[in-house]
Amino acid sequence: MRNSHSRAVACEIVLLRALATRIIKVTNRFVMIVVAATLGIFLMYMLAFVASLFGAHASFLNDASPLSILLSVGIIIIAALNLAIDFAFIEKASQHQVPKYMEWYGAWGMVVTLIWIYLEVLRLLALLNRR
Repeated sequence: MRNSHSRAVACEIVLLRALATRIIKVTNRFVMIVVAATLGIFLMYMLAFVASLFGAHASFLNDASPLSILLSVGIIIIAALNLAIDFAFIEKASQHQVPKYMEWYGAWGMVVTLIWIYLEVLRLLALLNRR
């Protein structure tokens, strides 16, 4: 558990460094693509949930197959890109001196994204452990 946490923190530091050095540039097009991918992931999870209510099993999500492992890695990448959007939002908000209450939006976005990344990394580790 401790090792996976330190890896996650290291990845976040690398992402922050890539944003600071402008290796990754958060443009409007970047935001639209990442939001579309995030909505696609959300729809996939919701469809799998609704299908499970009727007794169907989404094996591509829960089995330890190469497809589910690849899907989990892709979801982690999309979640990390959402973290880049959160960092860019906070940076722009500080540059434009937005009202104080907007700090909560940035903090809330980062917390939700970090929890999502953490849960997806745990899911990936569980899939890898079942192999």
